Amino acid sequence: MVFFPRQIEIGENEGFTPENDIFEYEPYGRRMMKLMELVEDPLVVAFEGPWGSGKSTFIKQWRGMLNSNGFPTIYYDAFENDYTQDVFSSLAGEVYSLAGEYDISKNIVNRFSRCALPVAKKMMWTTLKVAAKIGTLNALNDSEFKMLKDCKEDIANGVSDIVDSIIKERIENNKKEKALIDKFKCILQELIENMTKDADTKKPLIFIIDELDRCRPDFALSILENIKHLFSVRGVHFVLVTNIEQLSESIKVVYGTKYPEVYLHKFYNLCINIYSFKTSTNNAYFKYIERILLNMNYDARKYDNFIIESVDILKSIAIVKKLSLRAIEKIDTYISICLSTRHSICPKYPHLVCTLAVIKTLDVNLYNKAVQKTLLPDDIGTFLSVNKYNGHLLNDIFIQFKDFIEYSPQTDMNAFVEKYGYRTYGGDPKEVIPFICNVMDLYDFIETVD
Repeated sequence: MVFFPRQIEIGENEGFTPENDIFEYEPYGRRMMKLMELVEDPLVVAFEGPWGSGKSTFIKQWRGMLNSNGFPTIYYDAFENDYTQDVFSSLAGEVYSLAGEYDISKNIVNRFSRCALPVAKKMMWTTLKVAAKIGTLNALNDSEFKMLKDCKEDIANGVSDIVDSIIKERIENNKKEKALIDKFKCILQELIENMTKDADTKKPLIFIIDELDRCRPDFALSILENIKHLFSVRGVHFVLVTNIEQLSESIKVVYGTKYPEVYLHKFYNLCINIYSFKTSTNNAYFKYIERILLNMNYDARKYDNFIIESVDILKSIAIVKKLSLRAIEKIDTYISICLSTRHSICPKYPHLVCTLAVIKTLDVNLYNKAVQKTLLPDDIGTFLSVNKYNGHLLNDIFIQFKDFIEYSPQTDMNAFVEKYGYRTYGGDPKEVIPFICNVMDLYDFIETVD
């Protein structure tokens, strides 16, 4: 059995296929591609959406479409690369690697490399000098630090002198630095133009920066600054795949600005929200739920009925709770854990298992009430927005939770067994919900797996 949903594998030239494009985004991908082709000036697009809304999946399919239509592309995962302090070299290295895939004069490629090196040194120099002279204070032991505290004014003055000298040096070298950057940008533009020199029409380089909202705040801001000041040339378009709200928090962390969204505006020209794409949303989400559940390698002989019911349950809850794609994946992982034990209880109750998996994903306080046996039927009714007289599948979930929560010695056990098919865990139905939570939380998992 697979615990974690497999990521959709999208080839670099695959694009939007019927199998992968379940949200029918292909027409919007074409419009974005046309936009990239028509705009001549440097363009930065923020491709925005909440976490788990499918941005990365769309953008990988879109990149495949671009590649198959002759666009040079770079896909850069900011989260995977934020271990480095040298953003400029990391981005320039991607361009250099891409150039090796094209029939470009070695002279041009070598010139690009030679121009990038002094720029990289300049970008790192101030940080290195200050860190080397100030940051070493962190390596002092207690006695050394106590001695230095007595001369803290001298240290402060020394640090001030260091900063002053650096500022003076930067002022004196400003012309040289500007000339270096201008030279780099010129050779970058020449390099990009040579990538599609044999094509019928010149195509810009599309540089995709994904996961910008998940990387280190200082790294994200450094990427934005590098794009604006060093890589903004004709023939290069950037697409920033991010969540603006989360990226704004990064700006707050680094700069403490009061209006981070306004500050962000200077870094991009356009913002495209994935939720602005008109799709048959419910049908698409239903397809995604089916795909996720059916691709987890469950034993069909054991769990076929459970999976069929779970698909319908999650479809109903997905509409009410507006589940994101990432939330659906987490929910499926919790369901998989429940089906991985030798206990036969979980597979008997898809209504309970699926709903508890949703609650665990979306509302930790409500889930803790289930664990601590303080969950009330009205809690479930409120969570699912259930009108208990509406005859909907959500009403069936509410009734089942109600029956198990309110079970008492006065309840007709025979009628209960007839309704739910068999005698429950330890003979006490009130223990079933917390037991499922224990399995979901792995408390019983190690003991019960084969």
